[in-house]
Amino acid sequence: MVAVVATAADPVKKTVVEKPHKLKGLILPEPKEESLGYRLFDAGKFTISPFAAVRLGNDSKTVSGKCNTTSQQVGNDENWAGGLALTYYPLGNVAVEVSALTYHATGHSVIDTIDEAGVNFKWYVPIRATGWAPYGIVGYTGDTANHDHLGNIGAGLAWNLRRVEVFLDGQYRNNFENNDRSNQFLARCGVGLTW
Repeated sequence: MVAVVATAADPVKKTVVEKPHKLKGLILPEPKEESLGYRLFDAGKFTISPFAAVRLGNDSKTVSGKCNTTSQQVGNDENWAGGLALTYYPLGNVAVEVSALTYHATGHSVIDTIDEAGVNFKWYVPIRATGWAPYGIVGYTGDTANHDHLGNIGAGLAWNLRRVEVFLDGQYRNNFENNDRSNQFLARCGVGLTW
């Protein structure tokens, strides 16, 4: 009778010891997998990003924030711009970005030098634990110099190293109110700090 009890107890002991061992094997690799890539775009984070931009396409020349009605092909110095974006992540891998940029920084007040301001919604697709993430963009831009309303759609690529993000994106923009300034393309490149 004693031998039977001992034999029945052995498998029970082995089962109790082996289960935690197997569970640890499944749980421990996960933080290493997610330590760099997935957690960079978590909900509740902010990123502030200065950026450089260039605009291509049909436009009307802007001088000192006022529109010259002569339509021309974009490609002069006034289509190079500098800007600042603030991004908030309400959900993981989903961001809301507000930005402003200027094509002609002058000695006037900051408000007077803003040529465009807008909001974009961005959806990131992190590439596992590499820190790289392509993303899509859809949004709206208000052209304060020409009083235009532009719809934005585009894509980009971000490289995020915990607190620092480098990004490059392109946006197709259409002015549905003025055909002379439709079919624009805006390319941006910037560096952001995340907290």
